[in-house]
Amino acid sequence: SVIYNADNGTFEYIDAIKANVVSTVGAGDSYSAPFLCEYLRNGDIAKAGRAVAERSSAVVSQKGAII
Repeated sequence: SVIYNADNGTFEYIDAIKANVVSTVGAGDSYSAPFLCEYLRNGDIAKAGRAVAERSSAVVSQKGAII
């Protein structure tokens, strides 16, 4: 993913985590909401992006949106 940091005008590039994709249901939701929580908790865009990339890869490896 690419995340724009409006504070300093830079972009953060977050590599995808390889996963055996079974279903993409819930992939966006499993990224966006946890990203906001992580970012608000630690204030680090790149760190939040890496944490939720791992979560999203786990979600897409399951059938449906629940793991």
